[in-house]
Amino acid sequence: MRNLLWVSIFAVSVSAMGQDQPSFKPKPHARVPVDTKTPVTKAEARAVILRMTSVLKPVIGRNYGAPQVANTNLPVTRTEVVAEFARVFNASRPAFKFTPRKVAFDKARLTLKDPNQRSNLEKLITFGTVAKLGPIAAGADSTLNIHEFGDAVGFFIARIAELTHMPSAKWTPELQKD
Repeated sequence: MRNLLWVSIFAVSVSAMGQDQPSFKPKPHARVPVDTKTPVTKAEARAVILRMTSVLKPVIGRNYGAPQVANTNLPVTRTEVVAEFARVFNASRPAFKFTPRKVAFDKARLTLKDPNQRSNLEKLITFGTVAKLGPIAAGADSTLNIHEFGDAVGFFIARIAELTHMPSAKWTPELQKD
């Protein structure tokens, strides 16, 4: 009974001390205005691809090499982005843990003109690493803005991560033994 009294006195004193503290209000971050209509430059795309491969390299254990996109201030094209995604995809492919179901898509809706990169695009869509109706596959412009490029990179990284890691059989019904 005596211990219960001391515990309750301690709890009341701790909660009372917390009432005297001023509330913590974090400082808001200064927002940098960004023009979302401006196309992504080749230098920006190159920096993102370098960062992406540097993150993937220790996890997947593959060497990706340097991006083929030039380090200039010209806008990056969808064709160049598809070429880089295909290069990273092909380097990561030996680390894939399973073969996913093929993604069905309408080839007539693809707007990429380059025949070499079109076959790469079809392969990337089939594996689900590029959105079948996204701006890379079916976009009207030859360039990508910040939101379109960022969305495509995030989509690609998420799918590569999914393909190169086997989920736990404990929590995945498809992998559980009957």
